[in-house]
Amino acid sequence: MTAAGALVRLIAILIVAAALPARAEDAIIGRWEGGARMPDDELNVIVDLAQENGAWVGSIIIPGLGVKGTPLTDIKVESLDVKFAVKGPLGIQLNLRLLDANNKLAGNFESRPEIAHW
Repeated sequence: MTAAGALVRLIAILIVAAALPARAEDAIIGRWEGGARMPDDELNVIVDLAQENGAWVGSIIIPGLGVKGTPLTDIKVESLDVKFAVKGPLGIQLNLRLLDANNKLAGNFESRPEIAHW
């Protein structure tokens, strides 16, 4: 392999490597629907996540708790992990991880005083 060929290969590898973290975070963008299993019940949960001007924004719908389009707060996205809270007296927090193979989010749904799995 020539020096020029090696340089082209190195540049291609760096471009792909630089794009990987962006793709993982971009995969979090969208509407996510699922259920939070609690000891005596299962709640339907709908979460919308997006980026606006470089900042994460989102909202949540939980019909069983009367939560409709409530804004998310403290949104943190790191690679395949997303964490956020929900405004209001229920004290809801979600800590989720994107399961790449299934394109699903899984993790914990915490609400005073219960913790459910999503």
